[in-house]
Amino acid sequence: MEGFAFGEEAFLVGRRVDANGGNRLMQITTPYIKLDSFLKAENLVSSGGEAKIMIAEGHIRVNGVVELRRGRKLYSGDRVTFNKESRSVESA
Repeated sequence: MEGFAFGEEAFLVGRRVDANGGNRLMQITTPYIKLDSFLKAENLVSSGGEAKIMIAEGHIRVNGVVELRRGRKLYSGDRVTFNKESRSVESA
C-alpha cells in the first residue's frame, strides 16, 4: 500500500484489478479523492498541470459523463475513464 498527500488531501492507496481482470481499482481510506489527485496517483497524467488540461479539454469521463471540474470529488463506486482505460474508486 502506498501513501500520497496532495495539498490538504491525504490518503492511503491500494491497487488491485477487479474479479473480471479488466478494471483497476484504487482503494482509498478517506471519504473521497479529488479528480486531479486521482489522475496523478494513478499515473494517468504526469503532473497537476497536465491533469488540469486533460480535464478542461473534456478527455476525462466520470461514470460515463464528461467531467470538466478538476476538483470533482470521487467517492467509492465512481469510475474514471481516460484514453479508453477505466479505473474505479473503492473504500479500503
